[in-house]
Amino acid sequence: MFKSSITKFLIASLGILMTGLFVAALILAVEAWTNYVLAGRIARLTSTDKTLFDALVTVRAQVPKDSTALIAEENPRPVIGATYANASRTVTTALDALESTDIPNHLLLAAAIRSAWQKVKALQSAVNIQASRVRVERNLHAIDDWREAIHGMLETLSTASVAVGNTVRIGDPLIAEMVQIRRTAWTIRDRYGLQCSMLRPNVDLSQPLDSAQLDSWHGNRAVYMFGWHTLDEFLLRSGV
Repeated sequence: MFKSSITKFLIASLGILMTGLFVAALILAVEAWTNYVLAGRIARLTSTDKTLFDALVTVRAQVPKDSTALIAEENPRPVIGATYANASRTVTTALDALESTDIPNHLLLAAAIRSAWQKVKALQSAVNIQASRVRVERNLHAIDDWREAIHGMLETLSTASVAVGNTVRIGDPLIAEMVQIRRTAWTIRDRYGLQCSMLRPNVDLSQPLDSAQLDSWHGNRAVYMFGWHTLDEFLLRSGV
């Protein structure tokens, strides 16, 4: 009887121990699976953000490339056609990636991008009209509305990128910081480039800037100078 009691005690103790080990293993497995799912989601969102950034770059590149071609090329149509085709391709890719995500309001963000891009496409004819003229008869001010539409498109792409980045930041602060560095660097590039877009027609026609243009120029300079300071703050962090 004594031996039977000892046996039952050992069996019960072993059962409790095995149950505890099972529960602990189950908790670790669930945690590992959760981390795996989160890592996969972050990877997909980071990839989506990259497609949005690629669209930002190619859409933005139309302004300097097309404007320079209109100034310098006798036949700027090949350059203009290539930049438009490249931008269209990256915008389509970005929309496909954005619509496949599960971030809040992703369909509304995609709809805003589509609407902005339709406006760019509608105003593309203004660029084509200038390209059809002989070089000395072209006027870059005639494509001002198209340039404004491009910048409106950039705003919608940037808004979507911010939404994706905010979701990533919750899951992985390190990746979020790298995305923020890239975003800040892009702001510097974009605002610095706006100076060229604004000044190029005046330089081409040897015209001085008016007061509104001067205010805009100074405002863009303030934005990209602040961006440089923001990058400096990132680089001052220990371990960077």
